[in-house]
Amino acid sequence: MFTAYWDSKREADDDLRNSGLEWTIIKPARLTDDAPTDMVRTSINDEPNGDKSVSRADVAGFTTNLILSGELATGEIDLFTVEG
Repeated sequence: MFTAYWDSKREADDDLRNSGLEWTIIKPARLTDDAPTDMVRTSINDEPNGDKSVSRADVAGFTTNLILSGELATGEIDLFTVEG
């Protein structure tokens, strides 16, 4: 069921990478419905290690702040929450 989705996602990401446009792909870890924690960490162009998660609210906040900052850069940003 998800195989078709992941194949399409991979193809779309590859097309974007090769488009010549400026792009940013935000790749959140496993999404939760938890409240925002503001304990979000990023890993640039690298997969997060272990069983990481992040709340949808934290993804929304991070994305909003990134757009408003004007600091979008071509690359992939892995996003996850750090416990503690």
